[in-house]
Amino acid sequence: MTRCEVVPAPRWLLRLVVKVEPRARPVVVVSTATRFGDTALDRAVREVEAAPQGRGNAVLNGNAYSVGRLVGAGLLDQSTVEAALVDAAVRRGGETEARARAIVESGVGAGMAKPRRVARFEAVNA
Repeated sequence: MTRCEVVPAPRWLLRLVVKVEPRARPVVVVSTATRFGDTALDRAVREVEAAPQGRGNAVLNGNAYSVGRLVGAGLLDQSTVEAALVDAAVRRGGETEARARAIVESGVGAGMAKPRRVARFEAVNA
């Protein structure tokens, strides 16, 4: 058996054969993650309540998806989010609770499948 020396592959060759996934840029959050999530949920609830006639389902679904991404990132509790959005939709009117719940569960589930990347910072004592 003949022994031979193994040498590292040149970078140009590695770039041709190794697929490198682009890195997602994190979203920088100035406040704490919990405060960020709470603020986003409050905004979503207000938007659902103020949705114009004929756009209620689209606004509800879009906001459910957005905050669902934060649920997927661990910043919000799923049951809290779903209850708040369903309540907002029912208060707005024009939607049954069952239909609002179906829209919210679908939107939150889709958002959780694509969690938002959020940079987390902790205060450092000097």
